[in-house]
Amino acid sequence: MQWLGGWFRVAGLLLVLVATVLASCGRLIDSDAVRVCRTLLPVLERDGEHIDIVDTVVSGRTATAEQAVAIDYRVSASADQRVPKRISCLFAAQVAGVRIDPALGVAALLDAVVTDDGALGPLRLHLLKQNWIARGGATAADPAPFATFGRVRNVPRSVALALQTLLSALPVISIYALLAAAYALVYGLVGRINLAFGELTVLAGYGAFLGFSAVSDGGVAVTALGLAGGLALALYTGLTQGAALGRWVIAPLAGRPGQHVLIATIGLSLFWSELVRLTQGSSNRWMGPVFNRPLAFVRDGGFVVTATPMALILPLIAGAAGVGLLVAMTRTRFGRRWRAFADDPQAAALLGVDPQRLILMTMLAASSCAALAGFLTTIYYGGVGFAGGQMVGLKALIAAIIGGIGSVPGALVGGVVLGLAEAVWSLLFPIEFRDAAVFVGLVVMLAVRPDGVWRA
Repeated sequence: MQWLGGWFRVAGLLLVLVATVLASCGRLIDSDAVRVCRTLLPVLERDGEHIDIVDTVVSGRTATAEQAVAIDYRVSASADQRVPKRISCLFAAQVAGVRIDPALGVAALLDAVVTDDGALGPLRLHLLKQNWIARGGATAADPAPFATFGRVRNVPRSVALALQTLLSALPVISIYALLAAAYALVYGLVGRINLAFGELTVLAGYGAFLGFSAVSDGGVAVTALGLAGGLALALYTGLTQGAALGRWVIAPLAGRPGQHVLIATIGLSLFWSELVRLTQGSSNRWMGPVFNRPLAFVRDGGFVVTATPMALILPLIAGAAGVGLLVAMTRTRFGRRWRAFADDPQAAALLGVDPQRLILMTMLAASSCAALAGFLTTIYYGGVGFAGGQMVGLKALIAAIIGGIGSVPGALVGGVVLGLAEAVWSLLFPIEFRDAAVFVGLVVMLAVRPDGVWRA
């Protein structure tokens, strides 16, 4: 059981890393509250004055509010006159069962605004919310739509476009790489393709949504605890369903000739998809925005290269998971047994490798990758729906084929290649033809190099 302990140690280190990253980004979570407070500045200051955001402080529950946002800024009518000021916005807790006006959003919970001249009166605050925020004037007049906007430097247009393309590809790369690794783990061991990984990702995504909704308070303060709860339930969902799939589908059918596994997993994917549609509905489930205020990096005139904090967190989590998986495949007893069985199943069985247990552990490892991909998809896009599994599963399979479908490192590389290729296509060509181009590329790939680019 030492190899099992080694795998769980790697998984534990991954969970600690994810929790650390989420905790360190706590002040970026309540971006909607910060945005609401920031967009009050243009209407509170005189016309024609320039507003420069200096610092933003977000604090948790206080004696008078559920959430407090303080913004330090400078106003200037000329280049040599800058007056430092501060505004504080206090948000109340959301009352259970009370529906928030969608035109106001988080602003409906705005309970008090304090400036250097004192607190705004109830009537003035009500007029600001109804006539400024609800009618969209605040969003259009946001003095700092991008974080760090005032400190970015100008670069050539080609550099800006290349950097924006790369940043846009990072979240997709993360999801494709994890799912491609899941395909490679199963195919490399038993030589069969499991086409249920896409729907397993959707199930984990619903688990992430449920965990996030159950742990977070549903008001302004969307804490890292909610994300940790979403991650825990996504992994639980993926591992339990993956274990059942491995125990009752993959293991009994892996040794039979033909494509029994492929057909069985297609049927299971249809079952899971319809089960989710009937139990959760056909519409998407949306969660509150998390780490969604864009960061500005460089610019070329009016073109600003941006990425949200979440888009940068995803590759960190996926990269840590990929490194952990590679370590498990090379340094643990599980990895050594996996490679031995993949090379020669009969010889491995004669030397004491239990095929049933190894298949089960492989499915747990693959399902954890798929579950993590589902979690990342949900928190990045902000929602999950029953119909999203088939396409992402097929694209991840293409990524695994690009890297050599039986190679775990190759599958990770294939995810990077496919994600970059989609981003470049979106930059240069019509995006509506992107998916068609991906599948045409797969046909060409199978005709020219069916073993993938990773294998010699």
